[in-house]
Amino acid sequence: MAFGTHWEWRGFGGLSSTLEERIRALAALFPDSQEVTDRYLWSPGCSINFKLRFGDFKIKRCLEVAEGGVARWQEDPGENYSFPLTAGVFAEVVSALGGAAGAAGEAVESEAELLARAGSAVGGLKVVAVAKERWQYGAPVRAGGIVELAQISSPEEIVSVSVEHESEESVREIMEVLGLPGELESCSYLDALETWGKGGAFPG
Repeated sequence: MAFGTHWEWRGFGGLSSTLEERIRALAALFPDSQEVTDRYLWSPGCSINFKLRFGDFKIKRCLEVAEGGVARWQEDPGENYSFPLTAGVFAEVVSALGGAAGAAGEAVESEAELLARAGSAVGGLKVVAVAKERWQYGAPVRAGGIVELAQISSPEEIVSVSVEHESEESVREIMEVLGLPGELESCSYLDALETWGKGGAFPG
């Protein structure tokens, strides 16, 4: 979705041929897929999504979770950072990850410095690299929205599907039209990181 506040449902698992065909029959938003490896900063119980992608540092916040795993998220354009990161931003990251207060110090000049300093300040910090190929489609309802299909190759081979819209009601309508969750387990990236960060995997 564009920056701002939106509702989102996400699931992980296997995808039946029927559901995959239904999704791939939607109107593609881009002519080609995108291959990307996102690196997430994770520690047990962290409730904020911290992600490194294409040289930027992104913060995504879960505001509330409704029935069935449909959640409201905030992606503030002011929290899509290029390096260097200010000392204040780094202090918030360290605190949210469970690090010691006052460990922030000075501005962070690079990704490498961020990972090194965060690793020193936060006991149990892990960087979870998620390699994926993803496709985005227009949702099959009048209200619009986005349906994303991602084939994840690392840290395990698994499929992820997400539905995004500005309203909770439209997310649920899209899910009903597509027949979601189907075989997928309702699970946000924060939940998935709890599994992967602890060295686990989804049931196969």
